[in-house]
Amino acid sequence: FIGLGNLGTPIVTNILKAGHSVRIYNRTPSKVLDLVSSLPADVASRIHHASSPRDAIPSKTGIVASIVSNDNALREIIDGEEGILSGIGSGGIHLCMS
Repeated sequence: FIGLGNLGTPIVTNILKAGHSVRIYNRTPSKVLDLVSSLPADVASRIHHASSPRDAIPSKTGIVASIVSNDNALREIIDGEEGILSGIGSGGIHLCMS
């Protein structure tokens, strides 16, 4: 999951509370740390703090969702050197909710 703003944080929190693990990337890394510290330890343990948008993809054929603030941010996470396109395979899915 990419983007822990006003919409992304509640979405990720609900995914985690439903018992799933989530790989999370945010351009401001402290937002991931803030989320981890706000959750019970058993829930927070299911978070993988991704180092890049590419690292947020669970596998080449995985699904990565993003919700970022504007078109420039979207281009950065998709097209950057460590962007989604550099790591997602032909069977992968990018769900853009921006």
